[in-house]
Amino acid sequence: PGVTVDGALELVERWSEGQRDDDIDAWRAVLCLVERLATPRRVGEHRARVRISDVVQMIKRLDFGGVPSTVFFIWLAHIVHDAVKPHWKSIVDFGQKAGVAVWGVIDMRFWRPLRDITLDLLNRRPHLVDPYALSIEESSLDNMLRDLGIGDGTPGGRAAAVAAAARLYEDELKSGALRGLVRGRVVRLMLIQIQQLKAGLLKAMGSIDDLVDKNRLNVQLLASIPAFILIT
Repeated sequence: PGVTVDGALELVERWSEGQRDDDIDAWRAVLCLVERLATPRRVGEHRARVRISDVVQMIKRLDFGGVPSTVFFIWLAHIVHDAVKPHWKSIVDFGQKAGVAVWGVIDMRFWRPLRDITLDLLNRRPHLVDPYALSIEESSLDNMLRDLGIGDGTPGGRAAAVAAAARLYEDELKSGALRGLVRGRVVRLMLIQIQQLKAGLLKAMGSIDDLVDKNRLNVQLLASIPAFILIT
């Protein structure tokens, strides 16, 4: 701005001695000199690569015919806006689909295995069978056998009572199914068999539940291996 570099250096030297000049050209010359100072580096130091901050600073220092570089950024933003605007809906749709896909990976590979492992360690996972349901059904079966007169109503005599009920059911069918239905013994024996099936199914489900509960933690640890591989 009308002042050479040597003149600007002389101005800085005079300012350091307290001889400050209020001329506008002097102020502009000193400010331009300070703005264009190189980044201080040690002797022999070389940058291995160009950083983004260096490029931004270089662009900010550009001056096209007295027009600040901010106008260049505004013009560039306008070009980008005109290029992106016709495809904005497609970009938004793609971003939403990508977000859903990424969340699916996070949910399946990270969140669910960690949640299930935590619940297993805290013993808060729901069971397939209520522990009280099996005892209730078995007690009901013992009571039905006892009321029929072929059991003592205890778990120890349940097997013998069920075998006796099966033989009694066969005898009733041999003597006539219609007469057994009229007397009601066939219906009671059928209900006992249904109750036996319910108790047996609950007992089998309880065994499966115990097996799954013992191996659930191992399965969840295996399921967390892909997440560990992705992180590392």
